[in-house]
Order: sequence, then structure tokens, then C-alpha cells
Amino acid sequence: MAIYPVGWDNREVRESCGVEAEAYRLGSCELSWSAYLLAGAVLLLLLCFALSFCSSNVRPNSSFRI
Repeated sequence: MAIYPVGWDNREVRESCGVEAEAYRLGSCELSWSAYLLAGAVLLLLLCFALSFCSSNVRPNSSFRI
């Protein structure tokens, strides 16, 4: 996600977003909702990793009987 904006100084991007478009600056274009969705998915992935790591250390109580 951090490397993706390096391609914004490409010729096609400059034709669409204006000549002021360069790496990490889009010019007259905007980020769509998909970039924010990607950031949310990465955060959710990190949360799931942390929860699974914590749950692997939990041992069931063998003295509990129904």
C-alpha cells in the first residue's frame, strides 16, 4: 500500500489527473473508497492475527465436566 503511489507519476496517470500528478500526489484525482477498504482490511487482518496468537496460548480447563 505504501509503494503503490510511486506509479502515480506515470504518463497515463498524468494524462488523467493533470500535469501536477507525481509520486504520492494525485493532482486533480481522488482516492476512491477501495483504498480505504484496503486499509480497513489490513487492520482487520492484523486484529485477527493478534486474536489467534492470543488464543493459541489458552489451554482448556480439563477439570470442568458437564
